[in-house]
Amino acid sequence: MSLIQPADVVRRMQDHESTPTLGFQSVAVAAVQTLRTVRTAEAHAAKAALSLAQQERLREMIATLDDTMEALNDILTPQGARMLEMGAEQSGEVKAGNSWKEAVHNAQQISLRSANWLRSVVGGQPDGCAIRRLSETVTDLLHAHAEMFAAEADSCFD
Repeated sequence: MSLIQPADVVRRMQDHESTPTLGFQSVAVAAVQTLRTVRTAEAHAAKAALSLAQQERLREMIATLDDTMEALNDILTPQGARMLEMGAEQSGEVKAGNSWKEAVHNAQQISLRSANWLRSVVGGQPDGCAIRRLSETVTDLLHAHAEMFAAEADSCFD
């Protein structure tokens, strides 16, 4: 991942004029919900890890998700926070997977599906707008995590 953390990018958007708009808040809520689902999958993978090194990598990945979710929560207006509360029961389904291989595969697939879904949510927004930048920040994070899982799968299972 880059030196600039996704949470820092989100925090820089705090004072942007479009942050309080319904569209921006909706995408921020969708991003939080998506990251919660991915975090659950990564936590399952951490429990199934075969080595301390794998556990440490996953703890770092989960910490990045947590930091990003915290920044997203901080950017929510009261209306956005209510939307998030209303959607709390609608988290994505995560299969626990009993083995490291299953957990890695599940986490990778959930990260990719989540990134693709979030990208499609903002598909009609103009390039460079705050909503698109927010979505790209989160989808880039999800793709980076999916790539890490793919590399882990390649190194362990080939």
